[in-house]
Amino acid sequence: MKRLNNYLARMAGCIGANLVRQWYSTTDFRAVYYNPEHDLKNPHLSGGVYLGWHEYVLAPLYARGGCRMTVLVSQHRDAEILAKAVEMMGATFERGSTKRGGAGALKKMMEAHQHQHIAMTPDGPRGPRRQLAKGPIYLASRLGRPIYCIGIGMDRPYRFNSWDKFAVPRPFSRVRAIVGPPIYVPQDLPRSEIETYRQLVNDTMDELTDFAERWAVSGKRHPLEHAVKRCGISRVRAQQEIQDPFASLQSSKPKSGFSITPAA
Repeated sequence: MKRLNNYLARMAGCIGANLVRQWYSTTDFRAVYYNPEHDLKNPHLSGGVYLGWHEYVLAPLYARGGCRMTVLVSQHRDAEILAKAVEMMGATFERGSTKRGGAGALKKMMEAHQHQHIAMTPDGPRGPRRQLAKGPIYLASRLGRPIYCIGIGMDRPYRFNSWDKFAVPRPFSRVRAIVGPPIYVPQDLPRSEIETYRQLVNDTMDELTDFAERWAVSGKRHPLEHAVKRCGISRVRAQQEIQDPFASLQSSKPKSGFSITPAA
């Protein structure tokens, strides 16, 4: 029975990954970076901790398919499909959350390859909505990696009646993203100071999300915006990069991540 359930989850994940690709490919997806070098297509970019709210998780997953990315996925049974979808889109994953099984997952992430990026939805898997847990702060401190906050906005998206008001963009609508500047958390940060940085990151994510949502609704152009198109990557090729994280550093041509072209 367990083998059958794993097979069904894998099939559902594969279908879901393809559906996400096709659905998001119809959107007008544009992004702004505080620093273009922090674009994940940059093969020389050192590993960072990337945070985005749970309700918009599909947007960065679509845009970053095939990157050197490890995603924290809940241990909940329903998340098995998401885990398989993440895998089918070229990323690796660890099971756990900011509450349940989080310590073990964070430990595994800290043991991951030096050049692997880490992606988390810090208000998942059950909320409260847009309330950052302390796990990402602890992780960034122990790893000595910067935190990058991602704000996502959509033009009148479909909203689920769920704790996070999960968002799905309307076909051919506007999706906007803004990647903030790096936030450096001191290594071996005392527990007494974790809350200070947690609030700083929470406020930054709220500010960027508010900007992205207003930008998406307005339809206005931003002078620094770039059109986002997902690079195709085979699962075999993704697994090769996962096994050899230095592979993309040995070539000047980016192998995965965003394909960015200046907006007209």
